[in-house]
Amino acid sequence: MDYIDLGLQVKKARLARNLTQQKVAEMIGVSTNYVGTIERAEGIPSLETVINLANALNVSVLFLLQDSLTELSQDDTDREIESMLQTAAPQEKAYILEQLRVYRKFNQDND
Repeated sequence: MDYIDLGLQVKKARLARNLTQQKVAEMIGVSTNYVGTIERAEGIPSLETVINLANALNVSVLFLLQDSLTELSQDDTDREIESMLQTAAPQEKAYILEQLRVYRKFNQDND
């Protein structure tokens, strides 16, 4: 497992929800320092802690572990997109939608 990427995903999801490390720690019943340790990849969280983090941050475990997976199935890809959209700010969602529209139009025009 890539603990550096896990920590980055935890931090990204936490910041997207405007949560402090202290608040996340309270939500999952660990110390604030432990959340920081996970984010900096200085500690190895248990599976239970990863699940608790995903639930507290309202993301999937797949979102947190996506960089540790070697290959994603179509269902996994769909879940990853959903997870990323869950943490995206409204202006990011608008940008993503516009890019998808451009991509689809380009592909339709070239068929």
